[in-house]
Amino acid sequence: MLNRVLFLRLAIIWTVLTLWLSVASIRNIRAIMMFDLFSWDKAGHFVVYLIMTFLWCKGLSHISRIRFFVIIFSISFGVLMEIIQFYSSNGRTFEVDDIIANTLGALAGILIFNQFNN
Repeated sequence: MLNRVLFLRLAIIWTVLTLWLSVASIRNIRAIMMFDLFSWDKAGHFVVYLIMTFLWCKGLSHISRIRFFVIIFSISFGVLMEIIQFYSSNGRTFEVDDIIANTLGALAGILIFNQFNN
């Protein structure tokens, strides 16, 4: 129970952080990057969505068939972030490649969750 609550809290925090990173001005993002952590943009998208999906699965693991809903949420969230970037004027752009990287990361998060929780 305690682990699920911890993972659920981490999932919420990670999702909010992902939201902020997705909609913040590109200038603000560059200003806070002390390390070039996401120098490979698509790899960064992949890792962020892998972690987000894994945390949601861990936090909601007590709910049957949660994997399906988490994958739908994660992919939809990634697509929505790209649509928001398309309509924003914050220096961010819509990229289909980002959607692909987000989706692959989410699928990898499910696979890793399945590997360690079966």
